[in-house]
Amino acid sequence: MSEEDHSMKSLVSLLFFSFTIVVASSPASAQVLKPAGDNPWYMNGERPATLSEALSKEKEYLGEDNPGYTVLAGVSICDAFVEVGLSCDYNTRLTLSNFLTACEKGLFPATARTNPFCSPNDSYVKQFDDCYIGTAQQNLMLLDAIRRNAGLFKNGDLTAEDVRAKWH
Repeated sequence: MSEEDHSMKSLVSLLFFSFTIVVASSPASAQVLKPAGDNPWYMNGERPATLSEALSKEKEYLGEDNPGYTVLAGVSICDAFVEVGLSCDYNTRLTLSNFLTACEKGLFPATARTNPFCSPNDSYVKQFDDCYIGTAQQNLMLLDAIRRNAGLFKNGDLTAEDVRAKWH
């Protein structure tokens, strides 16, 4: 796939995802897009031992047909994710960010202000301070972190132990 084709696919995915967010915010559609479980793993205080376990818990929570699994990042970000054995869809990027936060190496705390809609005073931030939403700035920061720590990934997986001890 050419870079232009990939960029177009990413743009279409982003537009679809944006539409999904708008639709999801309307009361009539809340039941349609509501995840299966009550709370995601990170809001339950669960700390998976591996990224693959976190990805599995997230897919179980959101459902396999969640539209976030079709929203891809840009070419350079996707290339970096593929190099470490991961998909570059929005939900995988979000779960990686949450996993890093659960391992006390979060990239996007509310105080960093990389998400204009996330404040240190938000109730969910007090429970779990990860404000990743996939902005261009956040994706570049995630890309840089993936490149710096690529050696910690083993066949698309990452251990909490390695993140705590070696992630930089």
